[in-house]
Order: sequence, then C-alpha cells, then structure tokens
Amino acid sequence: MKRISISGLLAALILFPLSAHMVAAAPQTGSLIKASGPTVYYYAADGKRYVFPTEKTFFTWYSDFSGVNTITDSELGAIPVGGNVTYRPGTRLIKVTTDPKVYAVDTGRKLRWIQTEQAANQLFGAGWNTKIDDLPDTFFINYDLGAPIAQASDYSPNTVSNAHPTIQTTLSSTFQTVPAANAAGAFGWGSYMDTNINASSFYGSDHTVALWFLPQYERAYEGPLVSNVGSGKLLIEQGDYLIGGGKPNILVNYGGAIGRYAIPDPAYYPADVPEWINTTHAPGLPAPVWRHLAVTRSGNTVKVYLQGVRLCLEGKTGCTDLIAPTTNLPTGNLRLGKRVISSAESETQFYGFIDDVAIFNVALAPSQISNLIQARKLNGSESSLIAGYTFDGNAKGVLQQVPSKKGTSYVVNLSESRSSSIDAPLLPKPFQSGEYALPLAKGDVWQVLQAFNSYGSHQGYAAFCWDLIFVPENAPRGQPQLSSLPSNDHEIHAVAAGTIEEMKMTAPQSGGSNILIRHAPNEYSGYLHMKLGTASVATGQSVERSAPIAISGDVGTPGNPHLHFAVSNNPESKHDKLITFPVAFSNYEASDDYGKTWYFVANGMPRAGQWVRR
Repeated sequence: MKRISISGLLAALILFPLSAHMVAAAPQTGSLIKASGPTVYYYAADGKRYVFPTEKTFFTWYSDFSGVNTITDSELGAIPVGGNVTYRPGTRLIKVTTDPKVYAVDTGRKLRWIQTEQAANQLFGAGWNTKIDDLPDTFFINYDLGAPIAQASDYSPNTVSNAHPTIQTTLSSTFQTVPAANAAGAFGWGSYMDTNINASSFYGSDHTVALWFLPQYERAYEGPLVSNVGSGKLLIEQGDYLIGGGKPNILVNYGGAIGRYAIPDPAYYPADVPEWINTTHAPGLPAPVWRHLAVTRSGNTVKVYLQGVRLCLEGKTGCTDLIAPTTNLPTGNLRLGKRVISSAESETQFYGFIDDVAIFNVALAPSQISNLIQARKLNGSESSLIAGYTFDGNAKGVLQQVPSKKGTSYVVNLSESRSSSIDAPLLPKPFQSGEYALPLAKGDVWQVLQAFNSYGSHQGYAAFCWDLIFVPENAPRGQPQLSSLPSNDHEIHAVAAGTIEEMKMTAPQSGGSNILIRHAPNEYSGYLHMKLGTASVATGQSVERSAPIAISGDVGTPGNPHLHFAVSNNPESKHDKLITFPVAFSNYEASDDYGKTWYFVANGMPRAGQWVRR
C-alpha cells in the first residue's frame, strides 16, 4: 500500500522549528514521528510505525501536530511499517465511498452500521450528519464489519472512546495489516487511458495481448478494454450484453473480423431469478470477479483465452477460431477503457479495473498463458514481452509508465493477490455533476422493480435505468409489492437542479411520455410514462432539486403504471446517440426486507427489490 501524506502538514510544521523536535535516541512507544518527508507515523509497542492514512484520521486522536518528532531518514527506514492507524472509536461516523451505509467505529476496528436515522440522532446528536467522514475505499480493508446498531442502546460513543485513550489500544497482532500495494487503472463513466505503444508495431506479426480486468457491470453495453486510436481495427472488449443474446461475453474485432465469445462463468446475480419476488428480502448484488484475458494471433488465426481456457466462437459448429484478414490493419496507439466512435455510433465505456496489460511479439502457448496467470504480476523479464503496463509507477525496461489518464480515470491501490472480495468494494462510484435526490415525493415509498446489471428490459443503451412501482401505506410489510396498479397519480420530482430540455406530455406518444432535464453538458435525467397533461413545468424552464414536475402514470405501458428513470448523455431527440450511465442518489432511506426495517443511505444506487423513500 502506498503511503498517503497528510495534506497541510508541512505548513503546520513551519510553526515549530524542526530542531526542537529532533530525536537522537530511539523513539518512545506512543510517540509521533516523521523524517524528511511529510508523512506522520505512530510508533507502537511492537517496534513498528503505523501510518495516518488521512488527516481526518489524525485529528480523531490529536488536536494539532505539535507533538510530532523528527528522526533521520535512515532511522525511519530501519523501523518496519505495521499498517494504518484507524479512527478513534466513538468520535466520528464513517461512510465508505462505495458503500451507502453510515458506520460507527467500535472496539477492535469494527465498523457498525447504524440502521436508522433515529439511532444516529440519539447517539451523535441532531447534527450527526455533520460528523460523517468519507473514508477512501482503499482503507476499507483496515476495518472489520461488526453487528449493526438497531437502536441507541446497542452502542455508547463515550464508552468506546474512553476505552481507547491511545492508538496503542487499537493495535493487535490479530488485526489485518495493510497488504503490499498493487495498483490498477480505474474506469467509470467518461474515462479512458492512452498508452504509448502503436498497434502497427506488433499487429502484422504473431503476437499476444493479455490483461487482467475486474468488470463492474457484466450485463451492460460495449466496454472496450483495448482498442487502437487510428485507422483499421483492433478491439478487445467486454461485449454488449443485449447483442450477445443476454449473455456476458467477450468481443474481439481484428481488422474487421468480429468474434463473440460467451463468458462461461459470469458473476451470479440473485435477481436473475424472477421468483425473487417470493422471497423475504431483496436479492443481493453480483460479486464481481477478476478475470485474465489473453488474445493470441498466430498467422491469421486469432484465439481467445479466459483464465487460461480457450474460448470458442459463438454461433459456430465445433470450437472455431477467428480468422483475421490481411487488410484493414490497425494503426495508432492503444487505448484502454473506450474506443474511437464514428458519428453514427453511440458512446462506449468499460466500467471497472484494468491491470497488467501486456504485449508479446509471439503467440503465447496455453502453458505460457497459465504461467502468466500464476505469476499474477508482470516483472518486465518475461520472454518476448515488448510492452507492459502495471500502473504501479515502477517503469523499467519494457514496463511502461502509467498510461496517460483521460477524463475521470485514475489509479487505485488494490490487494496484491487481486482478491476479488477485497477489491470489488473499491470499484469506482458513479461520476455525475452533483448530488441527486430520489425522484419521489418526500415520504412516498416505492419498490425497485428493475435496476442495473440484471435480467429484464434494461439492456444495451438502456443498461442503466430504474423501474419503480408505488407501495401503498396499507401494503403488507415483509413481502414484496406485487401490483403496479397503485403507481398512478403520484408526484414525480426533479433529482437535481437543471433546465427542462424536452417534453412529450400533451398528446398520445409512441413509446410513452417523458420529461428530460439537463443538469450539465451531456447529463440529462429522464422521467417516463407520466400522465399526459400533468406537467407542472415547461420546456426551457429552470427547476430546483426535488421540485415537482409531473404525475406518474402508464402512458406507453397501458395497465402497467410505473416510473422509468435514467440519466443519459444525450436527449431523446438524439436517440440514436443516446446511452445511459450509472448515477447515485443521496440522503434517502432503504429497506431490504420490504418495509419491516429501514436504514439511512448517504449515497447509493437502489437495487432490485429494495423499498426506498426520500
């Protein structure tokens, strides 16, 4: 794990002459130390130094930096790193950026989910929501999950805080320490990276393109992993789920010859089973998994390997391979996360992590691919490797610098072993212009009928949409809402401030009525199936967040009233260029057991089966 410096520390130390804090002898247990760099450590009884990963962590233990002692770089280097310092229990609340729940910190580095706003108010006061800190996903693994806090009597901030007067009381050899860092490229909406290797430098001869990837949404649209930025065609990607016949798949395009390959073991999603409506709880989310992909070319024969196993072309008899033409040869540098599109195409985007991209100037044999998988990491000495991108910043030989980051892409530290369970919670959260509120009237309860990444009608360009149905006050709790009929005649509200871009609300419309609000360039929220003539806004009008805009109905879906909501990059008037993308909502409540219990969500994406309310 790379150390994170505390911002502003150098400025703070200017107030204290370093000579006054120089330590000649060995540090004392419980002291704060630093060397010539800005990072501060806690020196523990086990003779190890523990890193303050964020400034907010530091200030749960200390009021200022006056107690920091400076030692030499060589003295610091002789002290092994033990891990990260965690929040002092009982002092602050934590929200992990990709986990919508709010947690209190308890003894044993336990994060305990506060299930209700009432409990949070009783424990931390009326201003409890001002005491929430966003914990970077990278440091989530420094904590364990404890039992939820259902009521105020389940937890005492003062008791646990008083039980931990020093950092030493939170340290134990049984606690998980920080794993060695393994960085990867992170990709969400609007992100890609450009490499410095040209496709023409290897494509005309035998070669292999290999990489690790952790897909966030296997059932989405086209997600390019590797493509060329130039003429011709080289494309390796997570294929469109809809075009792939409702199967997660890999698509390869070599010089215009296209092959599609079904992923044999897609991430299981409980919401795949329509009978989930007979359960007592909303189904969970799929568990994303790391995959190793290798594409080899020997002569004109292109083979695809996933986890070292050769895949066969879909729709062909027997196990058939792709044959690459000798024309339409690709040129231009390789790009990760997106591809260049024509004026007639919709945007593309891979969502997830990409790591250890490798280009070899031979077609690797299956045994060599297996060896590459077992090695886990490129070291630069692999035979026939001509370029590699590890994202770790350790460029040497053929291992290149981190590709040029574009848009919202970034590099994130992950587990060294590429543990899917550790890394999946760190996947990128949605990128949007600002906070969104649920598009519902305050207090109204709605059930999520369809969400992202699942079976149903939300596929292709519409992969990131929600369908919601209204839950009446007298509906039984503990079981799902089965009828959509009560979904007529309810106020629908704007999720954020913006301008009414388009409306179809005054006459029968094929495909249904809709209102479209522009929130930022290439960011439009759409509300479908509302009753004609109920719009309380007009085209060109500015609206505020949570302002009422229309009444729910069944226009376009007769007899099946519901709210269809999505955010897209283009308005409906440019439907052939429209594509949806994931967003999150802020400050709402959710129930996973159909209204029996509720919990506060600071930032999250409602999933199929959940009940939600603003």
